[in-house]
Amino acid sequence: DFYAGLGIISQMKGIEKDAKRYFELSLDQRLFKKDNFKVIAGYNNIANFYSITGQHDEAIKYWKKGLAISEKIGDIVQSAHIYNNIGISYFKRGDFEKAIENYQKALLIYKAINDVMGIANVLGNIAEVMVEEFKLGEAYESINESRKLHELTKNLDGICEVNFLLLSLYLNAGDVKNAELVFNEINRGCRNLPEHLLDFKLAILEIKKKNFDVAESILTELEKSEFVRRDK
Repeated sequence: DFYAGLGIISQMKGIEKDAKRYFELSLDQRLFKKDNFKVIAGYNNIANFYSITGQHDEAIKYWKKGLAISEKIGDIVQSAHIYNNIGISYFKRGDFEKAIENYQKALLIYKAINDVMGIANVLGNIAEVMVEEFKLGEAYESINESRKLHELTKNLDGICEVNFLLLSLYLNAGDVKNAELVFNEINRGCRNLPEHLLDFKLAILEIKKKNFDVAESILTELEKSEFVRRDK
């Protein structure tokens, strides 16, 4: 709708105050019209806003409002998407147990409806948690399962994302040889991954190889970047 469009534009321009106001106006309008599907989308818009701005507790609150309606009306596809998003928010706030809990709920639905893309994405998200918890064997299994499904659907972006997870796994494990092989594969074929994230992984790789001067140079340049300043 009109307000949601203005909210998206404001958010893309970095005008967070206006984005929040427009998304709230859009939700008010949808609640007034009592269209459940549009109300869910309205809650999702606000939840996305809070997620992008790093306010994960608020994001979870609005995801759950949308989830309550999707479950009430039996929209299981939307419920699966929301469970996955709730899992992502819990992961970002460091609550890995609740992240896995919600990912598993999403995974059950995706498997029930045979949504291959959904299954692949959630398996990748589960692997990301496993890497953070240093459960590298479980992470490796989830990454391989996810990769096979992305290859089946010829989803190149998905393959790049699981390769990035595999790179993190090898770096955590101290497997420099395989980490370098995966990094080179990513560097050749994955143009959509954020450059600053790849540079950070390269710096870690150079540290593992004891090329400390090279690593220091990469990290020094990263410190100057807009992305790092924004994260701070």
